[in-house]
Amino acid sequence: VITAVQTIVSRNVSPVDSAVVSLCAMQAGDMGAMSVIPQTATLVGTVRTFRLETQDHVEARLQALVESMQQQAGQAGRPGRQGQGGRAQRPGEGKDLFGRDLPGGFGVDGNDVNVPTQSELGQARRVLDEIRRRTGQSFRPRPELDYYDRLLDRF
Repeated sequence: VITAVQTIVSRNVSPVDSAVVSLCAMQAGDMGAMSVIPQTATLVGTVRTFRLETQDHVEARLQALVESMQQQAGQAGRPGRQGQGGRAQRPGEGKDLFGRDLPGGFGVDGNDVNVPTQSELGQARRVLDEIRRRTGQSFRPRPELDYYDRLLDRF
């Protein structure tokens, strides 16, 4: 579950955009019941973005992930090949953890992954080049130079 959540940003958010999904706490079972498998688990976390559109998209992917896992849990034990998430499935049926159709059985098609265009990549490159240029200008105020350094540390 945690690994699947962490791939939401890498597979669904453009590299020129920014998003962070943090899973901060998990609670499952009772510490006193060592040999009992818990019926439920609760994960608590946050989604942080700069753009509301990105926030909505990441939250929608999280919701699709939750629904997909609930569906998979309800279908456990069906005959067929063992697939992602421990759900039995036959080639060509079902969905991946993100709710996307599985092409030809078990791959990831990536149709809903936002790959930046050449124009977007060029714009990102120009912005980074400009930030680098400005960091070399010693006449700029120290707080501004520190801000540019922090931006470059991220990219």
